[in-house]
Amino acid sequence: MELNATHYGCLLKGYQYLGDSVGAWETVQRMHSQGIQPTVANYTAALGACLKQVAYYRDFAYAKAFVAQVRSDMERCAVQPDRFLLEFQVAVVCCLDMKEFQNDHSSNCWSPGQVNEALLLIRQGEQAGLTSSLLRRTQGILLRIQNESQASE
Repeated sequence: MELNATHYGCLLKGYQYLGDSVGAWETVQRMHSQGIQPTVANYTAALGACLKQVAYYRDFAYAKAFVAQVRSDMERCAVQPDRFLLEFQVAVVCCLDMKEFQNDHSSNCWSPGQVNEALLLIRQGEQAGLTSSLLRRTQGILLRIQNESQASE
């Protein structure tokens, strides 16, 4: 049986549930090899798999590389991001679920690199017309963390 886009979407949701970013990314690559164009929802599910993984391990280098890989693949395939994908990108870079982030935002949790990368993603999203109240609140928290960090130096 040959898999179609719906099957691949279900696989990606399963990998998201499991927090298996490697399996999710391999599925995106299989989609390409089968001539199936991944959608923004497919990329968001792959980011969701990565989010579960990095929220547990707090691996910023892996998170940043995964987000860059997704962004590069989307650009190559001319897939336009939406605000949900942007929210997931920011959450992955912060190595923290966005709802959890809204409740736990002490400045000692994130490196300046994480804060700067997340702010850059939000600014790029704004320039592309992608915003949400969640992203605006997150941006405010990140800016406060950045200012606190700079003041303590």
